[in-house]
Amino acid sequence: MPEETDFPAYPAADVGVGDFKSSIGFTPSTWPVNTTLKLCSVPWDADYRDVVYFATKAAQDAYFNALPSAGGVTLGAATYCKPNEPVTVNLPYFKAYTANYLIVSNPAQPVSNEAATIPTLYYFVTGVSMIAPNTTRLTLQLDVWQTYQLGLTMGRCFVERGHVAWHAYANATMETAAKKRRYLTAPEGLDLGNAYIEIAKERHDIGGDAATNARWWVVIVSTVDLTADFGTVNNPKLKTAGGVATDGLPQGCDVYCMTTDAFQDFMALMKDYPWISSQILSITLMPASAITTPASGDVTIGIHADPQGDGIPAHKFYQQHASISSTLSNTLNVDTFLTTVNGTTAAWRAHPKARTYPFSFIKMNNWIGEPLLLQPELFASNAVSFVRIETTLPPFQKIMIFPMNYGSATIGNISGVERTRPAGTNMTQAVPRGETLENALIWDDFPQISIVNDSYQQYLASNANSLRYQRSAAQWGLEKSNANANTSYDNANRSLDAAAANQAAAYRQQAQLSKYSMGNLVQNQMMQVYNTMPKDLKKGLNGLTQANVGRIVETTVNAANGSMANELGNLQFQNTQAAQQGNIDANYALQKWAAKGDYQQAIASINASVRDARILPPTQSGTMSGGFFANLMGWGLPSWFITGHTVMTDQQDRIAKYWQRYGYSVAEYMNIGRNFNLMSVMTYWKCADTTITALDADEGVRAAIRGMFEKGVSIWGSADNIANYSNMMDNTPSSGTPLY
Repeated sequence: MPEETDFPAYPAADVGVGDFKSSIGFTPSTWPVNTTLKLCSVPWDADYRDVVYFATKAAQDAYFNALPSAGGVTLGAATYCKPNEPVTVNLPYFKAYTANYLIVSNPAQPVSNEAATIPTLYYFVTGVSMIAPNTTRLTLQLDVWQTYQLGLTMGRCFVERGHVAWHAYANATMETAAKKRRYLTAPEGLDLGNAYIEIAKERHDIGGDAATNARWWVVIVSTVDLTADFGTVNNPKLKTAGGVATDGLPQGCDVYCMTTDAFQDFMALMKDYPWISSQILSITLMPASAITTPASGDVTIGIHADPQGDGIPAHKFYQQHASISSTLSNTLNVDTFLTTVNGTTAAWRAHPKARTYPFSFIKMNNWIGEPLLLQPELFASNAVSFVRIETTLPPFQKIMIFPMNYGSATIGNISGVERTRPAGTNMTQAVPRGETLENALIWDDFPQISIVNDSYQQYLASNANSLRYQRSAAQWGLEKSNANANTSYDNANRSLDAAAANQAAAYRQQAQLSKYSMGNLVQNQMMQVYNTMPKDLKKGLNGLTQANVGRIVETTVNAANGSMANELGNLQFQNTQAAQQGNIDANYALQKWAAKGDYQQAIASINASVRDARILPPTQSGTMSGGFFANLMGWGLPSWFITGHTVMTDQQDRIAKYWQRYGYSVAEYMNIGRNFNLMSVMTYWKCADTTITALDADEGVRAAIRGMFEKGVSIWGSADNIANYSNMMDNTPSSGTPLY
């Protein structure tokens, strides 16, 4: 092989050719004598889309020394290698045309940018042409990355995207949720598809209470004291409620709660006491887990009315809640929840950015109202706890559940404020950090049921005294009418008796007078006159005597006529008296009949109103609402749900492959230094505003390296992977200090 190429030499004007050969420097543009050229093939090209990173010169030399040689030549004279101009070598064309790379070294002279190492220059062969059978012309382009990478240090660069974010996330020591916010939240601008799928679901019951083994409690608000004596229908009793403090709020009504079994007994009891049940304002079904029943609140309802005397157990309660910072037993590991195998591909699960919004989100839902959409990266901790607070008093009944520290960078609570609750308990209420009730599930339409009131019984009880008064008034009216009739009857009879007595006396007197006139009086008078006459006169007085006799007869006749008249008058009086007695008896009978009829009518009126009350429609106390929640209760589904959602599987694969190859969006300034290779297989960089702090090369080389990073370059840890790497899933973050 000849020692020199056909390429002409250009000696300096003040030195000879021999001096030039020995004094020319070894640079990318000048090759001195004894420079060795090795043609070979490499899997990267002059576009700098892919480059290979070597941590040391020894590793670099070992790789290139192991490459098969397409041909080699040693220069016997100095040669200029002008950029992008051909170099002629004594090498057959058939050995050179398959090569794409040239390694140039001169053990005798170091390259200026690495004085302590054996110099090597690397070129891309961009063109091969045959000059003569053993002479071939090569068009070369300096591989600035491979030639200068060991001396390159980069400064502040604006990194647009790359694997640096994934590497930082994997190696940062901060809590997972904080790492997501720090490294994975830059917008990607990727097509997410047109739908999300549910990949995980947890159901949590809100009804059961493990301590009492009850699912529901019945909460009753009453304006009357349900523990007092109810009385009877004929003697109803009602005691006004004394009020109670419930949920920390003073109440004018009494508030009771009881189990659903006890409530059935309560309903059976209340049907006989509508004047009590009608005073109930509301009856609400509440989850047993929301009710706190202190032992001091145990009471018995209806013990005076219960035939067995046992009554119905209930609680007249003041509910003492714990601090709202206390958590439920339900916890959630966000990363574990969103990496479920159900509905996600292996490539998707490998990427932590897949567990950030908008690629994935967590939904809290209770099938009532709008669900809560939660961004995984906004949790202050990857381990999420939930807080539940409730108010059980109608109409303020609510249950609220929210995740702790969501939307907060700090885990914990804000300071509490000391306050006195109505029951006299001092407490400091600490409020968890984060959005709390701004992002909470709310239940506020609990099932409310009504109690039916017997209107007839209630009418009787409500009018018991009035009905007694009306019956008493009717009886008094009857007795008064009878007394008036008896008095009138007695008075009329006494009048008749007096008239009869007077008539009898007059009759006797008249009869006596008639007797004297007709009998003794006249006869005695005549005898007296006759006896006093002389004898001689008696004969002469016969005519006179006859006259007297005539007069006597006339007097007697008149007396007889008078007696007959008296008898006729007496008969007429008796007839009149009989008629008057008949009238008195008839009027008396009429008055007695009318008095009895008036009494019967009054009683009938009272009884009619009572009978009419029997068909009065029943009334109800309380209201009926909460239909949807009641439906869930009937099916055993009053629950709250935590669901995980992510993009559909076809989009998962597309996005995951893109991330695997080009990393995540970064959009931050950072000092890259010499941290070029951060991944196990290859690291992608795309920067803007690129700066280089150390590089022993001219501005053209600097511009080429800046352009490489600003266009986007993949830096491979092994050249063999560039062409043969098929499973990008193996490209994972290496250990090391996060760059930002």
